[in-house]
Formats: sequence, structure tokens, C-alpha cells
Amino acid sequence: MKRVHSLRFSPVKSATYVSALVLICFSNGVCAQTILEWKTCVRETARNNPNLLSAQEKIIQAGDDKAIAQSGEEPQVSGSANAGRSGYYQTPTTNSYSYGASASQLLFDGGKTYYEISQADAELTASRFTYQSSSSDIRLSLRNAFINLSKAQDQVVIAKGIMERRNQSARLVKLGYEAGREHKGALLTAEAKYAQARADVGRAERNVPICRAELARQMGWTNSIETLVVENSARVDVDQQEPAFEALVRNVPYLKYLAAQTSGSMLGVKSARAGFLPTIQAGANAGNNGCDWPPKDGGWNIGISLSLPIFDGGNRMAQVRKAISQQRSAEADERSGMDSLLIALRSAWVELRNATDDEDVAEKFLEAAKERATIGEAQYSTGGLSFDNWIIIEDDYASAENSLLDAKAEVSTAEANWIHAKGGTLENEINW
Repeated sequence: MKRVHSLRFSPVKSATYVSALVLICFSNGVCAQTILEWKTCVRETARNNPNLLSAQEKIIQAGDDKAIAQSGEEPQVSGSANAGRSGYYQTPTTNSYSYGASASQLLFDGGKTYYEISQADAELTASRFTYQSSSSDIRLSLRNAFINLSKAQDQVVIAKGIMERRNQSARLVKLGYEAGREHKGALLTAEAKYAQARADVGRAERNVPICRAELARQMGWTNSIETLVVENSARVDVDQQEPAFEALVRNVPYLKYLAAQTSGSMLGVKSARAGFLPTIQAGANAGNNGCDWPPKDGGWNIGISLSLPIFDGGNRMAQVRKAISQQRSAEADERSGMDSLLIALRSAWVELRNATDDEDVAEKFLEAAKERATIGEAQYSTGGLSFDNWIIIEDDYASAENSLLDAKAEVSTAEANWIHAKGGTLENEINW
């Protein structure tokens, strides 16, 4: 069974989503707002985020490393040409010319080249999972920036509403003070509350550009748009049944990256051990040389060569020990990574459940506080409620409004952490 929680924070009304950006303009053509939906932010980030672009280049580099390793299995062909002059003191100088070509083909190296290619392929796989991990991290940062801006926008609206209520309260208390029904302490308190509300509005308004700039940075935009606002119409499906964490963790990109690293380290051990085996190559060369150009004396050679390292000061043995240690380290990292990810998954799911429960409670408190505030204002106006009791009710109403906003943001943040714990990426979001 699932509970669906709405995360619509923004008071901005829905606008038709056209392509990347949706512009709402006045009739005179002056742009009023640039409204971004969540999907738009995801697409912009996937296109422009510099960290994601860097991770993409790492995949290209890993692919080239594999191609470099594969070149060792292919025939190696080279050409050469030389021209020179030589002589001794008091003797005529002579010219020398030569040109030729040579080719070689690896026949056997104990599988060293094969293991190096396989290891490079494992590194290529690891780089793809590294990219997915980066995409998941960037999605989390983007989502938090989106949530913060959405919350900041709503905070301005709530703060202005509270300021208006404080203003009305101050005027009502002033009338009572002028009529002799209220003391000066009550008037000063009401005026102080109004001043605090005005300050809160200013603070909320100043926070919006900061959140806007952070969202623009996450999307890879070089400049923040001053009229940028976001519209959050996402809904969170919260599963009441505890999910199968062991199955979920195996799809997390970071764990797949660790598994690829382990696989690559095992191939590294095999490659290092292959260094003890002989290397066999077939080779051929042909060329001409002489004192005149073009040289007329030519020859060719073809054959097979075998080389076997006998003593290298312990270099190969040290490489084997190092490779074995790297394999053990990778295996330990994979085990540790799985344990950590399992805990992170469980914690993220629990936090999401807790956040949704807190939101339900906050909604009920706001409903109660709103009703009490309506009744309290009416009672104070007729003299049936003291100022001290009335101001407590008003404070509770203002606090309940802010608490519900915080609770909604916490649900959205907890959902973002849950998706990140499962390894959700920007690409997953685009393909949904």
C-alpha cells in the first residue's frame, strides 16, 4: 500500500511546458518570469553540468586506453630512411643512403596482452559506472537546489501573509489602546511582532536569489536569471511495505563500479604473473643501402624471436605482489561498499517514512492553528480574549505555517535521498 504525498510548494500557477524554457510575458513583451519545471532542470543539467561533462570524457579516455591495449595484438609496421656523410681527416668523404621497412607480430606472451586488454575493458566498465554515480550525485544536488528555491519562493509568500496578519493585529491593538481597553505593553508587543514580520519578509526575499544562483550553477548555466522561478508539481509515492534492500543495492552504480574494480584487479594479477612466461614474436624487414641515391644494394630478413627474462632484480615478483594486494584491497572495498550502501538504503527509506508522517502531523497542526486563530481574532475583537492569550494563538498559527512548509521540504529532500541511495540518475529521470 502506498501513500501519495503532494510536494507542490510553489504558489506560482502552472504554465504550459513548451521545450526547455517556458516564458510568461506581459502583453507589452517584457518578460515577467522564467518558469522551470523539474524535468526541464534535469535536461539542462544533463546537457551543461561541467562535472557530468568531465565524467563523460573519462569514459572516452577509458575507451582509448582499451584501444591502446588492443593495439599490442595487431601487427606493428614501421618504415625508415637515412642519409648521411662521413669521412676521416685527409681522406675523401663518402655519402651513405638507406631505406627500408620492418614488421613484427606478437605470437605468444603468456596471455599478458590479453589480460591487459581485459583489464582495460573492466576499467571502461568501471568508468561507465563512475559516470552513473556522478550523475546520481549531481541529481541529488540538483534536486536539493530545486527544493530550496521552491521552498524559498513559498517562504516569501508565507512571510508576507504573516506580515499582513501582524499588521492587522497591530492596528486592532492600537484601536483598543486608544479606546483605553488595552495597555501600552500590548501595543508595543504587537508593533514589535509586526516589525519582526517585515524583517522576515526581507530575509526571505534576500534568500531567493541565493537559491536561484545555486540552481543555475547545478544546471551549468553561466549566469543566474533574475526572474527564474520553479514549479514543483512532483508527487511522492511512499511504499508502506519495507522494500527488498538486498536486491536494490545490487543496482546501485557505485557498487557496480566496485565490482568492476575487483574484476579488473583479478585480471591485473594474471597479467603480472604472465610476465614470467616467454615472449615469441615473428618479424620481417627489407631495405636498400648504398653510397648513391637511390641505393641499389638491398636485402631482407624474416624470422621468429623468443625472449625469456631471467633476472630483473625482483621487478616482476614485486609487480605480482602488488597486483595481489590491489585485488585484496578491491575485494575489501566491495564488501565494505555493499555494507555501507545497505545501511544508507535502510536509513533513507526510514527517513522518508518519518518525513511523510511528520508532514501529516504538520498539516493537522496547521488546520487546528488556523481555526483557533479565526476564533481568537473574533474573541479578541469583542473583548472575550486577553491580548496575552490571543498573541500566543497568533504565534502558533505563524509557526504552524512555517512548520508545514519545512515538513513538505523535508519530504521532498528525503525522497531525493532515497532515490540517490537507490542510485537514481539524471538519465533515469529523463527516460521516465
